[in-house]
Amino acid sequence: MRRASPTGTSLFLGSLTSLCQNVYTLHIIRQLLPVCPSQSHSTAVHGFEDSMNKISTLITGISFFSLYYTATTQAEDSYHLPNMVVTATKTPQVMTDSLAPVNVFTRQDIEHLQAQDIFDVLRHVPSVNITTTGGKGTVSKLFFRGSSDKQVLVLVDGIKINTATSGKASLSSIDINQVERIEVVRGPRSVLYGSEALAGVIHIFTQQYSEKPIEPSFKVGFGSHKSEQYMTGIKGKQGDAYYGLKTSYYTTEGFNRWHGDLSNENDGYRNKSFTGNIQYQLNNDSQIALQLMRQKADAEYDNAYLVDSPVYTETTLETVNTNYSHQLTQQWDIKISAGLTTDKSDDRTDHIGRNFLLESKRRAFNWQNNIQLSPVQLITFGFDYSDDHLSSTTSYDEDERENRAWFIQDQLQLGKHEILLGFRQDDNEQFGKHNTRNLAWGMPINDTFKVTASYGEAFVAPSFNDLYYPNFSNPDLNPEQSKHYELGLQADFGHTQWQMNVFKTDIDDMIIFQNSKPENSEKAQIKGVELAINTLWQGWQIDSNFTILDPVDKNTDTDGQNKEQTLPNRSRRQFSIVTHKNFGLYSLGFEWQGQSKRKNIGSDNVTLPGYATVNLVQAYALTDEVSIEWKINNLFDKDYVEDLNNNIPYETDGINTFISLTYRPNL
Repeated sequence: MRRASPTGTSLFLGSLTSLCQNVYTLHIIRQLLPVCPSQSHSTAVHGFEDSMNKISTLITGISFFSLYYTATTQAEDSYHLPNMVVTATKTPQVMTDSLAPVNVFTRQDIEHLQAQDIFDVLRHVPSVNITTTGGKGTVSKLFFRGSSDKQVLVLVDGIKINTATSGKASLSSIDINQVERIEVVRGPRSVLYGSEALAGVIHIFTQQYSEKPIEPSFKVGFGSHKSEQYMTGIKGKQGDAYYGLKTSYYTTEGFNRWHGDLSNENDGYRNKSFTGNIQYQLNNDSQIALQLMRQKADAEYDNAYLVDSPVYTETTLETVNTNYSHQLTQQWDIKISAGLTTDKSDDRTDHIGRNFLLESKRRAFNWQNNIQLSPVQLITFGFDYSDDHLSSTTSYDEDERENRAWFIQDQLQLGKHEILLGFRQDDNEQFGKHNTRNLAWGMPINDTFKVTASYGEAFVAPSFNDLYYPNFSNPDLNPEQSKHYELGLQADFGHTQWQMNVFKTDIDDMIIFQNSKPENSEKAQIKGVELAINTLWQGWQIDSNFTILDPVDKNTDTDGQNKEQTLPNRSRRQFSIVTHKNFGLYSLGFEWQGQSKRKNIGSDNVTLPGYATVNLVQAYALTDEVSIEWKINNLFDKDYVEDLNNNIPYETDGINTFISLTYRPNL
C-alpha cells in the first residue's frame, strides 16, 4: 500500500502561510498572461457563481497546488500517447508507420486531462475548432481542418453515428466516462468509410478489457453549478471470455445559456449512460464480440418566445454492434460485423408537451478481408451495406435510403518506400454510383526524419433534411466532393518528436441554403499548416500543436466577380499546449488553448474576437486504490464569446471547478 509522504504535515502548514502570496502572484500572472484579444460582453452572472465563489474556487485550487508542489519524487509514467492505431487503414499499425496524421487518446490520457466531455479531448487535436451554444449538452459546432461537422465521420466501436437527418453526430450526448479510447485521423478516408469522411474520422471505442478475473471501478464527483457525477464499472476475464460493463450519471443545474433569454433561468443538463461488451474466443482461429452503448441526455435550452415554459430536448443515442473474426489461413483473415444505430431527438415544452419528435435508424453490415500476400504487402478488401430509416412527427417526402459499396486497399513496402493505394465505389439509392480514390507515399530520410505525401478524394451524401424535408428540400442534390493534397515531415529525437503537415482541400458542390432550398452551388478551398511538438523537459511532458488555416469561399457573385472570403466560424490561427508532471503521489498539469478572431455565420458579418483560456489539472493518489482529481477550468475567469444568436451572444462559463474521487479496488 502506498503511503503519504512523511513531510505532508509540514507541507500543509507551509501552504497555509504561503496562501496569500500565491493569490497575489496569481493576480500578477493574470495581468501579464499573453492572450488573444477578447471582447467584453454583458455582465451576466455565470450560473450560481458570484465573485466571492470565484475567489474561493481560486484559493482552494492554489492551496491544493502549494500543498504538494514541493514533493520531489518523479514517477516514471509520463503522459505518452500509445503507439498503435487502427482507424487510418482498418488494420493495426504503429502510429509512426501511418501515412496519415493521427492522434490517439487512451483512457489514461483522458484521465490525465480530466476531460468532462468529448470536446475537452478533441480541443487538443490540431485544426479542430469547437464552438458551443452554452454549457454542457448544448448544440456544438465542430470544425475539422476548416470543414463543417457534417464533413467529419464519427464512429463508435466501428459503427457510424452521423445521423441521416442532418449528417452530424451527437457528440455532446456521449458521456466521456464511457470512453476507453479515441482515435482521430486527419484527412479524407472515404475510400474506407464512404460518406462524411471528407475532413477526417473520429473513432470512439467503449470496449473494456482486463486480464484479471474481476476489476471494478467507482467514481463520484461534484462541481460548480451544482454538478454531480456518479460512475460504476466492472471488467475482467472468465475463461475464454472478456467482459465489461459501465454505467454513469451526470447532472448539473447549469447557467443561463443565452443573453436573449428574458426569464434569466439556468439551463440544466442530465445524462444517463450505459456501455457493455463481451468477447469470446471460440477456438484458436475464431472469436465473436458484442458491444452495446446507450446514452440518454436531457438538455434545457432558451426560447425567447416561451419565457414562462421551459424548453428541453431529450436525446437518445444507442449503438449495437456484433462481429465475428476468423483466421482462414496464416495469410488470410476475415471480419464480419453487423450493427444498428438509433438516434432519437424529442423536443418538449412544459405545459405544452411534445413539439417535435425525430428518430433515425441505421442498419449496417460490413465484410472485411485482409490478405498478407507477402511480408511487404497487405491487401484489404470488402463490402459495406447500410439502410437509413427515418420516422418523425413531420412527414418527410422520403423516409428510407440504401447504400452499397465495395472497397480495396493495398499497403506495400518497396525498399524504403511505403505506398498505400485505395479505391471505393458507392452505389446510393438517391444519387447513384460514386467513386473515390486515394494514394499515399512515405519514406524515412534517415533514423530521425520521415517524409510523406498523399492525395485523396472524398464525398458527403446529402442529408434527409436537404433532400426530403417538406417545402424546404431539393431531391436533385448531388454529393459534396473534394480533392485533398498533403505533404508531411516528422522527426523523432528521442525525448522530442515533432510533425508538420501542409495541406490543401478543394471542395465542389457544397450544399448551401439559398432561394428557399438547398443547392449545390458553393465551392471552397482550405489551405492549412499544422505543427505538433511533443517533448519531455525537466520531467514535464509538454504536448503542443499550432495551426494556421486559410478556409476560403471560392464563389463568384451575380456579376461573375470573385467574392472570395473566409468561411464563417473558422479561426485562422489556433494553438493548444498541455503540460503534465508527476511529483510522487501528486500530479500537476496545465492546459492553455487559444484561437484568433473569426466571422460569425448569419450575424450580419459580426466578427468574434480571439481568446485564450487556461485550465489547472491536479491529482493525488491517496492509496494504491483511491485517488482524488481536481480541475479548475478557465482559471483566470476569461470573458469570451463562441457563438451568437440574432447577434446576441451565448454565455460561456467563467472560472469553474470539478473534483472527483476514484476507487479501483485491487481484488
